[in-house]
Amino acid sequence: MLNRKQELKKWFIDHSDVTPAMLAEDYGKTTTVAYGYLYHHPSAPKEFLDVCDRRGVPSKLLPPPTRTKGELLKEVEMLRCENAALKESCGGSLCPEQSSA
Repeated sequence: MLNRKQELKKWFIDHSDVTPAMLAEDYGKTTTVAYGYLYHHPSAPKEFLDVCDRRGVPSKLLPPPTRTKGELLKEVEMLRCENAALKESCGGSLCPEQSSA
């Protein structure tokens, strides 16, 4: 079974009318940047993924969208609140771990 990157390489071979260089040009960046997003980075900017979508690259072959700073800050705040509630429910200290014996 092929992984996402292998499938993507195969897709580009089968669809020679679309290239990473074209995606880079449409995105306004270098081909190196496009290759990085396609094959090396764990995520890619939504704007780049939109370019890929317009060119017909299947979304299942692309990395997930990069989360915005606002999204990350919201998650951190939520985790802080959950942590504070957990700490309070344990009397202000860490809850003892359950014994597996």
